[in-house]
Amino acid sequence: MAGAATSLEFAATTDEALEVAEDRLLAKLTLAGSDRLTLDQTLLARGLDASELAVLQAELTQLAVPRGAALFRAGDPGDAIYVSVHGEIGVHLAGSTRRLASFAPGVMVGEMAVLEGQRRSADALAETDLEVLRLSAEAFERLRTEHPALAAKLLHNISLYLAGRLRGLTAELAAWVDR
Repeated sequence: MAGAATSLEFAATTDEALEVAEDRLLAKLTLAGSDRLTLDQTLLARGLDASELAVLQAELTQLAVPRGAALFRAGDPGDAIYVSVHGEIGVHLAGSTRRLASFAPGVMVGEMAVLEGQRRSADALAETDLEVLRLSAEAFERLRTEHPALAAKLLHNISLYLAGRLRGLTAELAAWVDR
């Protein structure tokens, strides 16, 4: 492309290079989309009707998390599922700067610990100023007992999300093994 300026950045490790690429992609997605997502635009709420969205919304708490702060740390109790509606979440190995994944708005973190009733397995950090919707484990259980059809839809959405993450990990592992 004539006249196009390119900017090269060099990283010390492959992990750092991948983080830069992820950050650039997330920035482009943020510029292409609206500033904040609504609940119905998130993976957790996919396919819910207006009355189901209203019931779910009533159980959620909105939190603002400043850049660099932790949503949770490895070893913390699995007390809530977090759904990002603005900003990016980085998942890191416990006590490490190594980022395992970076999530754009609309995705959830913390679902595994809530479903298993276990402690957190990784750190979740705000990579940018972040707004999340928090669904406590108690609220999730309340939905399960008082609104079982809605809870079944939420579990279906969580299952699809986890299956997609596992499928991506399997593909990455296959590519690594084939090197």
